[in-house]
Amino acid sequence: MVAGMVCLLLMVAAVGSQAAERFVNNGNGTITDHKSRLIGLADGNCLQKRTWEEATAEVGKLASGLCGLSDGSPPGGWRLPTKRELPILLDWKKSDRFVAMRHDFYWSGTTNEEDSSLAWLLFLTTGYVGNDVKTDKNLMWPVRDEP
Repeated sequence: MVAGMVCLLLMVAAVGSQAAERFVNNGNGTITDHKSRLIGLADGNCLQKRTWEEATAEVGKLASGLCGLSDGSPPGGWRLPTKRELPILLDWKKSDRFVAMRHDFYWSGTTNEEDSSLAWLLFLTTGYVGNDVKTDKNLMWPVRDEP
């Protein structure tokens, strides 16, 4: 009976430890999400609202020295999340590891398959994933792949 309880306590501790290790603040303006294998800006609102084209270009220029980054990342290393990755941003918001999150729309890098004037985005408050015309201005939360 005691051995069974010890085993159960060890399993609970291991699960808690894994959850704590999902998000790692790298101390360089980035946070690594080991579950999604993505790295995100610690400040998800460093960049202002832009049209989709402007957002794509601005994220492409993001590099160490901007937005609190000291990670050595060169221009071209960051991107907008894909449509499939958008729900991950909800986990990031809930984690309280990222700062200054707005209750607003965030662009993805994915164009609508049926209408190229639209791109996918996420409403961070509700988790709604939908489309907006690329000429509207929305926020962006740059990501890059974990090495």
